[in-house]
Amino acid sequence: MYVKARQRLVDWLERQLIGPAAPNEEGRAEIDMSPLDRYPVGVLHPLRSEERGVDPASSAGVEEGESDYPLQEEDSAEAPRDGEPGGSGRKGGPVRRRRYVPPSSVGFSFCVRGEVRLRIEAQAAVYVQPTYRAERGRFERSYVREKLEPADVSFTCDDSRFRIWDGRAGIDVRSRPHGPGTILTVTLFNRQAVGRSEVARERAVARVERSLFEARIECLVEEGEVVDYPRVDPSLLTDEERELELQYRERRIFAVGHGAAAEWSEDEGTGKIVRIRSSFLPRAESPIVSVAARGDAKALDMELLAADELPLEALRGFVGEYADWARERRVESRLIEDERDRDAAHRICERMEGAHERMLRGVEMLAGDENAALAFRFANRAMLGQMIRFGGGRDEPPAWRPFQLGFLLGTIESTVSERDDHRDVLDLIWFQTGGGKTEAYLGLIAFLLVWRRLVYGESGGGTAAFMRYTLRLLTRQQFERAAGLICALELLRREDAAGKGWLGDEPFSVGIWVGSGVCPNTIRDAAAIVDEMQAGDVDDKVRNSLLLSRCPWCRELFDCESGYEAAYRDFRFHCGNLDCDFGRNDDPLPCRVVDESLYEHPPSLLIATIDKFARLAWEERAGAFFGAGHDYRAPDLVLQDELHLISGPLGSVAGLYEAGIETAVRCRGVKPKYIASTATIRMASEQVRALYGREVAVELWSKFVYGG
Repeated sequence: MYVKARQRLVDWLERQLIGPAAPNEEGRAEIDMSPLDRYPVGVLHPLRSEERGVDPASSAGVEEGESDYPLQEEDSAEAPRDGEPGGSGRKGGPVRRRRYVPPSSVGFSFCVRGEVRLRIEAQAAVYVQPTYRAERGRFERSYVREKLEPADVSFTCDDSRFRIWDGRAGIDVRSRPHGPGTILTVTLFNRQAVGRSEVARERAVARVERSLFEARIECLVEEGEVVDYPRVDPSLLTDEERELELQYRERRIFAVGHGAAAEWSEDEGTGKIVRIRSSFLPRAESPIVSVAARGDAKALDMELLAADELPLEALRGFVGEYADWARERRVESRLIEDERDRDAAHRICERMEGAHERMLRGVEMLAGDENAALAFRFANRAMLGQMIRFGGGRDEPPAWRPFQLGFLLGTIESTVSERDDHRDVLDLIWFQTGGGKTEAYLGLIAFLLVWRRLVYGESGGGTAAFMRYTLRLLTRQQFERAAGLICALELLRREDAAGKGWLGDEPFSVGIWVGSGVCPNTIRDAAAIVDEMQAGDVDDKVRNSLLLSRCPWCRELFDCESGYEAAYRDFRFHCGNLDCDFGRNDDPLPCRVVDESLYEHPPSLLIATIDKFARLAWEERAGAFFGAGHDYRAPDLVLQDELHLISGPLGSVAGLYEAGIETAVRCRGVKPKYIASTATIRMASEQVRALYGREVAVELWSKFVYGG
C-alpha cells in the first residue's frame, strides 16, 4: 500500500513538472498559459540564431511581461528614457548579456564491448497556438498539446552520425574507442531556431511552439555488452575523492547523463544491462538510516545520564563498542589489494581511531572532574526536560542518538579547555537532514553554559556562545528551538538557587540579533508595536514582528496587555498562563529580541546572522557580547550551522568577519572553539581553512550509523 501510494505521488510530481498535468491533456486539450511557465522541466529549447549568449529573460526585444522563459530578474539599473543615451523607447532595463543558453539537447554516454547494434527510441510533445484571442483589449495566450509520433531507429557503428526525426529534432550517436570497448554518446537535440528578426510577440510564441516538451530518449542494446563506465584516473583524484571512490566501490555506474540523469535496467535472466534512458526526474530508493546502537543502551538514556551518579561503565562500553567496530575496519583495510585504495582506507581508519581517543578522553574527564560531571548531568537534565515538554507523547523515553552522544563525548574537553590539542580544530557535525544535528550541538551548548558558571562563578555569565546562520528564516526557527532549551536550563537554575546555588543568580537567557526587517532594534520601536496591539485587533504579521507571540515553554499566546514589558533599557516577555512554570510569578521569560536590550543584558546564547556582526564596527555597545563593560569572560564557543551555504561571495565576506570576531574574542583573553554542522558538503577541509584558518575534524561521529 505504501509503495503504491509513493509511486502515485512521484508520478503526480512528474506530471506537474514535465507534463501533461491532467489526463485530458493527452489529447488536444487547451491550456491558458505559456507551457514554458507551466512545465519548467524536460524541455529542449530551440536554438537562438543571431542571439549569442544573450539572456532570453532580459527585456531586450521583448516587451515587459512577455518573455516566455521562466527566468526573470529585475535589472539593478534604471532603464534610460527616450532621447537619453541608450534609450530605446521600450519599457524595462538595458540588455543583460549573460552567458546563458537554455538547453536544446539531452543524452547519455555508456561503454559497450563487442559488436554494437542499438535501437533508439525518442519521444516528445509540442504546444501550438492556433490563434490569438482578443479580450478586454489584451491578447490572451492559449496552447494546444500535440504528441509527436515516437521515433524508432536503429544504429550500428557503421551508420551515419545522426538522423532527423520529424523535421524538428535529431538523434545523434557518436562513438570513440576506449580500451577493449567503445564509448557511445546518444543525444536527442532540437533542430529548430528562433531569430531576432521576428517580431517580439511572434518570437515569444515561436519559442513555445518550437520547444520540445516531455523529451525523452531511450536506447535498447540489441548487440554488445554494456560494461562499467570508465572512472577517472585515480592519479587525478584528491584524497577526499579517493576515499569516496573507496566507500562507494560496490556501486556500479553503467552510464552518465548529459543534461539529465541516466537510468538503466537489467535483463532478469542474464543480469546484463539492456536498456538505458534519460530521466529529468530520476527515481531512487533512499534507505532509512538506522541510528540505533547495539549492545547496552544505558549510555544513551538521558534520564540515567541526568542522575546523581553517572553510568560511567555504560559510557565506557559505548565508546568501546565503537572501538571494536573501528578495529574491524582496520583489519579490512589491510586486505585491500590496490595500494591507493589501501592508503585511503588507512586515512579513514586513522580518523576513526582519533574519534575513539577523543570520546574516551571525554569519558575520563567526566570520571575525574567533578565540575565536568555536574555540567554533563545538568545538560542532560535540561535536554531531558525540553524533550519531555515538546516530545509530542513519544512512547520511548528520551535518549541520545549514538552519533549525538559520540559528538558530545568527543568535543566537551576541547570546548572547555583551551589547552586541549583540538581547541583550534573545527569539529564538523556531518549528518543527514532531520537526523538530530541541532540537538547534538544544543547539548554541547548546555554543557558549556553550566561549566562556565561552575568554574568561573559570576564572570562565567554573559554571552558564552555565538550561534550563527546564513538565512534569517533559519535564524528565527532555531531561535524558537533554542529557547526551549534555555527555558529548561533557567528552570534548573531557579531550582538550584533554592539549594546548592551552583548556577549563580544571573538568569540563563537566549537572544536573537538580526536586522530591523525581522524584529525591532530599539525599545521605542518595540513599545510602539505593543501599543498597536493593545489599541485593537491586529493580524499575525504584527504579532510576529516581535518574533515571539507565544510562550516558548507552554505555547500560550501572549496577552497584549500583560505579555510585553518595555522597561528602561530592556524589553521583556511575560507568560500569563498560571499553569506554566514561567507564568506562576512575575519573572520574565529568558528571551530577548531587541538590540538595545541585548546590549544591556548580554544573553547566554546569542543567535545571529553573519552580516549582523558588521555592526561591531559602528556599535560600541555590541562589545557587551564579548564581555566588555560587564567583567564577563568572552565567549568560548562559535557555532556555524549550514556550513555548506557559506561559499562564493558570501564566503569571502564571512571570512573577513571571522577574522574580526576571533580577534575580538582573543583580545579578551579567550581562544574560541569552533563547531559547524551540515547535511551535505564537499571539500570541507579547504572551505574551513579559507573561512577560519583552521583544520577540520569530521571525526566520523556519524559512523555510529554504520556501527549500529
